[in-house]
Amino acid sequence: MADERPATIAELRKAFAQDPGFALECAEKALTLTEAKAAYADVLAERGTAPLGNAPLSCRRDNSAAASGASDAGDPVEAFHEAVAEQMQRPGFQDRKKAIAAVCRRDVDLHEAYVLSCNEGAGVDVLQRIRSKFDAIRAQRRR
Repeated sequence: MADERPATIAELRKAFAQDPGFALECAEKALTLTEAKAAYADVLAERGTAPLGNAPLSCRRDNSAAASGASDAGDPVEAFHEAVAEQMQRPGFQDRKKAIAAVCRRDVDLHEAYVLSCNEGAGVDVLQRIRSKFDAIRAQRRR
């Protein structure tokens, strides 16, 4: 269930207890909890650290389409990164975290394809939970 209101300091402290400086930064930017979590994944990826002791963030990608000269338009990871880069060119979105949050809000289908692509090797139950979360986001937006 997506929440469009900025997260409270208490929510951010709870979600990012291991990184209070990041929680404060999110509060100052008035990010929603979903935006803050997406931004934190980027922070962890930039640091090269894993979230809560899991494996480093990465995407499994089949580069055979690129090698054969095929267009990257069918690659959700590449499409997502391109959308973020385009968003960063717009006034007020030079901050990568803001650009990612904007792309995620604007194009739920692209965000879902990106997340599913990054979790290709996960079990069926994980993929079902991901799809379920995105279905809930779409349902809430229709209200």
